[in-house]
Amino acid sequence: GTEARAGRRRRPPDAQWVAGANLHRVHLGEGLLQLPEHLDRLAEDVLRNRAAMVVFDPAPAYFSGNLNSDQSVRRVLTPLAAMADRTAAAIVLIRHLTKSGANKALYRGAGSIGLVGAARSCLLLARHPAEPDRRVVAPVKMNLIRPPQATTFQLVDIEEGAVLEWTGPTELTADQLLATHGEQGSALAEAVRVLYTLLAEGPVPAGEALKLLRRNGVADRTARRAKEVLDVTSRRRGFGRDSRFYWHLPPHGTLVQRLRDQEMTTLLDKLIHGSDDPYEVDCPPREPGTEDLAGGWESDDDADE
Repeated sequence: GTEARAGRRRRPPDAQWVAGANLHRVHLGEGLLQLPEHLDRLAEDVLRNRAAMVVFDPAPAYFSGNLNSDQSVRRVLTPLAAMADRTAAAIVLIRHLTKSGANKALYRGAGSIGLVGAARSCLLLARHPAEPDRRVVAPVKMNLIRPPQATTFQLVDIEEGAVLEWTGPTELTADQLLATHGEQGSALAEAVRVLYTLLAEGPVPAGEALKLLRRNGVADRTARRAKEVLDVTSRRRGFGRDSRFYWHLPPHGTLVQRLRDQEMTTLLDKLIHGSDDPYEVDCPPREPGTEDLAGGWESDDDADE
C-alpha cells in the first residue's frame, strides 16, 4: 500500500497506470507458449524486455507433458531454472489446489510434488476464515530463509480500479487455512447453504428435504451434520399412517436472521470449526415440544417412505 501510494506520487508523465501499476512495465506474452519446447523464445523475450519477473498463470497451461509425473515436471523445471539464473529473472508459477486430499499444504497443490521440490519457496494464498474481505499469504516451504509469519492484505478501491493494501501479520498457518477451507469444510458449508435455503421459507417434509439435498449433490452423512449445525428439528404432523415429519429451522434464532450471503462464510466457520469471529452466534433454547420426535435420522427418512 505504501509503495503503491508513493509510486503514484512519482509517476512519469508518459506512463499508463492502472490500479497502481505502470502498464509500460508489464509485458504479456504473445502466442501459445509450451515448455520446455519454447524455452529459447521465452529467454529472448525476457532479455529483450529486461523482465525482472516471469509469471505463469496458471502454470499447468504452459507445461507440455503430464503434470502429475515427477519426471515430466522436472523436464520443464530444470531448464527453466537454468534460464532464470542466466537472465536473473524470478520465475513465479501459479497453480490451484486439489479438491481432495490431505490438509497438509505441502501436498495439496495440483500436479506432482516435484513442483514444490524444485521451488525455492512456496506460498499459499487463501481467504481469511474469519474476515472474508481479507486474504492471507502463508509460507508453505522456504529453502533460503526461516519461514516468516503469514501476512494479510485486502483490495482497496481507487478511481482507477483497486490497489493492494497490506493489513498486518497473522498467526494462521498454511495448514490451518487448508483445514478451514478443506474439502470436508467446504462440503459441509455447501450442505448448510442448501439446507438453509430449503427451509428458509418454512418447514419442509423430511423425506422431501433429504431428496432435494441428494439432488444437489449432498451426501446423507454431510446432510446429517448440516442438520446438526443449523439446529434443525423434526416435528410430526398428523396422526397414524397419515402423519409426516417436517424439518424446521430454530424459531426466530439470531443465527437464522444472520445467515445471509454476505455473512454466511464467517458464521459457517464458527459453527463448523469453532473458530472465533466478530459475531456472537446465539440460538435460543428450543421451546418445549420442539425436540426431535423422530428419534433419529433413519426415522425421519422412514416416516416419508
